[in-house]
Amino acid sequence: MSCKSCDRKAEEGVYCTRHGRAYTNLEDGYQKWRHALGLTWVEYLERVGKISGTGKWVKEIITDILN
Repeated sequence: MSCKSCDRKAEEGVYCTRHGRAYTNLEDGYQKWRHALGLTWVEYLERVGKISGTGKWVKEIITDILN
């Protein structure tokens, strides 16, 4: 099975190792942002996606989730 965001082999679930780690980092970060700013999951993803320092893998995951 290939990754939902790229053509690499999906290691666990629907994402490859790199995209899986990006997704995990998004989930971990959301807990902090949610408590600090009261954001919904979608609001959080939209904000993180607009930050210039957000990495390529994370942006690909955000695009995948929001679409």
